[in-house]
This record gives sequence, structure tokens and C-alpha cells, in this order.
Amino acid sequence: MSKHQPLVTLYIVNYNYCRYLEKAIKSALNQTYDNLEILIIDDGSTDKSHLIIDEYEQNKLIRVFRGKNEGLIACCNKALQNANGEFIIRLDADDYFAKDAIQLLVKKILDNPSVGLVFPDYWEINEHDSIIKRVRRFDFDKDVSLLNLPAHGAGTLFKKKLLISLGGYDESFTRQDGYDMWLKIIRNHKVTNINKPLFFYRQHSNNLTKDKVKLLKTRNKILEKHFVKAGFSSSTAALIPIRGNSDSEINFSLAPLGEKKLIQWTIDNALRSKYLKYIFVMSSSKKIKGFLEGLYQDKIFFINRDISDELMNTSIDTSLGYLEKLDFIDDLDSLLILNQEYPFRGQFLIDSSIFNYKLFGLDTVIVAEQDNSVFFKHNGHTLVKTTKEKLKVERNYIFKQVGGLTLVDLKQFAKSRNILGKKIGHLEADQLSSFRISTDLDMEMAEMLAENKHERD
Repeated sequence: MSKHQPLVTLYIVNYNYCRYLEKAIKSALNQTYDNLEILIIDDGSTDKSHLIIDEYEQNKLIRVFRGKNEGLIACCNKALQNANGEFIIRLDADDYFAKDAIQLLVKKILDNPSVGLVFPDYWEINEHDSIIKRVRRFDFDKDVSLLNLPAHGAGTLFKKKLLISLGGYDESFTRQDGYDMWLKIIRNHKVTNINKPLFFYRQHSNNLTKDKVKLLKTRNKILEKHFVKAGFSSSTAALIPIRGNSDSEINFSLAPLGEKKLIQWTIDNALRSKYLKYIFVMSSSKKIKGFLEGLYQDKIFFINRDISDELMNTSIDTSLGYLEKLDFIDDLDSLLILNQEYPFRGQFLIDSSIFNYKLFGLDTVIVAEQDNSVFFKHNGHTLVKTTKEKLKVERNYIFKQVGGLTLVDLKQFAKSRNILGKKIGHLEADQLSSFRISTDLDMEMAEMLAENKHERD
């Protein structure tokens, strides 16, 4: 083994990707880095992958592992157990590396001995290898202090001993291997990256990440695991503010949706969380108060507020002033504001907001989605397109708040009187959680969704 070129284990995980597998293998064999071993782990493929693997099995750099279908996480552990390298990196069989990927990643990690991992930018490609866009992250050595957005699970170079010392990959999860390992590593180790695209990440209908709800629920379980392990507890209350000062607007809360009223969807969602200490509903309506207190009794607290404080142009900050008068407000460190206009919000988002708040020391947590719309600005003469379609630079991402969820640290609010603190984190949402009711047409659509909605939480 070369003193200057420590052995790297590059492992390829394959399950029914015979269409792309050979390109992945060739990209591994064509690396400019010399001291490399390649593991091909076939996870019980039922297509013609075996024909391709058979062609390469005699190559002295390659070792092949075949087995029944156990899933991605088990394959990662199999690679870790059989790796001889000082460093280890995964390549999914439908992706491929740039030829200098390993060389540049190894150099970066050797130049920064205190880091636990290094990851690159990457190209998103389609099923036909055409480039969709370049994904460019911040420079983690200079520009990043909030580490809530992890590296990609594939294409990231790890120190093998570190992964082993952390217990390897948790097979109680079926996906999001990179997210769990990221949270393990950042607790005590630095991370770094390279702002050069070094692998090609394929977007197609069979991508694991397309199943957004399962992905987000798994991520929530991972966050909960780290929340509990770190010894955190929750002192968060939910606030459901009801706006509107006319009968029609008030009755919007009591409008039937499925087998219950609109407001009940948000309240029931909050009640399913074991991490909320109290649930407050705030309104000036006696009708709503009578309905909710009769239905929920001591499960919720109803707060009367002046009708002038629930007009549409009144800041939510005013509502928080009512809570500060309560005797048990000192028991709380944060408040989760939930808007009733998002009845299908996943309950996992409620818990995830609390986990993120604690794990990353945030002032505010919102639900937001990246807006990939085409934007224009007016230059005085014409509209000018501002979106660069082929470049996806993290510092230029535009996010839109959705989901009707905002978690606020009460200490920072007491100082700033602003629910948006200096350190704001965000959660991703699935499409159903982002659905908002603001018109009669939305309500009609919600009725159809409620009839067909399966329990997700």
C-alpha cells in the first residue's frame, strides 16, 4: 500500500439496475486513483444484472457479493464489514463517478485530518444520461454553520474506522442511510466538501427518493432517535389561531370536511404527538369555543381574544402576547403555531419540527419547499429571466413557506418580538401536507382528498 495513497473501498450497490450497472462499474475501474478496491453487492436482483457482474468478477480489483434482497442499509453494512480500505465510498448502480472523483476526495480528506467525511457537488441526469442540472452546495469550510442539510448518502467518502466506531448503519431504517450517519458524525466531527461535481446522480421513476412520504417519515424516526439519545425533552405547546371576524369566516373552521370539521383535522393531528405539552386554540368566537370544549373537554385549552386581534392584517405576534399572560407559560421553551388551512399536514412534521429545534439549536423552524418555478424581473424595458436552469446553486435556492407550521423559541421571541429568529431551519413537506384551503374551490378539492386519504401517521 502506498504511503501517499491509502486504500479506498468503493462499493457498488445494485438491485435490478442492469441497464445502468456496467456504466457504474466502468466509472469505478477508470478512476485516476490507483489504490482502489471495488466491491459489487448485488441485493438479490431478478433482472439480467448477473450477466454483467459475471463479466467483471474475474477482475483483480473487484470482489462480488450476491445475496437475497435485504435492502440498501444491509448492503452498506455488508460493504463496511468486508472493506479493506482506510476510506469507503458508495456508488449506486444507476449512478456513476467522474474519473477523478476518488483522487480529489482522498486529497481533500487527507488535507483535513479532523474531518469525518468529504462530499462533492454532483450532476443530476435523466434516464438517458442527459444533464438536468448541476447541484452546487455551499463551501462547508467557509460558509456553513447550520448542519441540518446532509450530504448525499452516495458519493460521500468516509473514514472507515469512524463508521465502525459509530456502530455502522442502523438496519431498523429502510432508507436515508446518509441522513442517520450524518447526524452521528456531526455531533463530534467536522465535515467538508468539494465544490466540483464528481458524480452523476440519476433521476428516474424508480428512484427511492421519489416516495416522499415514506422518506420523510423515516427521516422523522431518525431525528427522534438522535433526539432521545442526546437526552432532550420537549417543552413545546401548540397554538392554533383562528382568524376572521364574520360569520362566514368563523364558520369556515366548522365547515364539514370528511367525517369531521375542518378545525378538528389540525387539533387531532396535534393530539397524536407525544411531544406537545399543551394545545391552545385561540379565537373570539363563542360558537367555536362551545363546540371545541364540548368535544375535547380538558384535552385542549381555549383562549379568548379580542375580535380586533384576529383580523387578516393583524400580526401573529399579537396572539403570542395573550399566551405570555398565562401562568404556565414559564413551563415552555417553544411554541408551535399550526394553521387550520392545512388539514392534511403530516403529524410527523409536528414532531420533526421539535427534533430539529433541539438538535440544531434553532430559533425558528418552518416547513418550506424549494420553488423551481421560472422567475423574471423587470429591468425597465422588459422582463428578464432570472432562473439558470442548468445550475442549482445552494446559495441561490428560493424557498416558499408551506404546511402552515412555525415553531418559535419563546426566549428569542421575548427579546425580538419577532417569530422569525436569527437561526431558521426548515422541514420538507409532501404534496398533501402542502395543500392549503383558502377558497371554496379548495374546500371542494379537500373533500375529495379527505374521502380518499389513507392514514399516514
